[in-house]
Amino acid sequence: VIDDPLNATAWCLRGNYYNDAFGQFDTALESYNRSLELDPEYAYAWFSKGVTLQNLQQFDEARACFEKAVQYDPSLAGTISRIRQ
Repeated sequence: VIDDPLNATAWCLRGNYYNDAFGQFDTALESYNRSLELDPEYAYAWFSKGVTLQNLQQFDEARACFEKAVQYDPSLAGTISRIRQ
């Protein structure tokens, strides 16, 4: 799946794949964490991690990720406000 193991975007997309297609949330979280190790300011990885944590009903952790996402990309605020519980 990942041609470049140092590509933060590829790791994030891998996480989305496991979250969306298979509901393998642990694998998705591992992928987002790897993405964020490579690029700690990658807003979409923070956002995606928040969605997965929300799927796991870990709302406090999800909120923290969403806050990081908006910190790095304020344009995500509207999207986040529509999906948060």
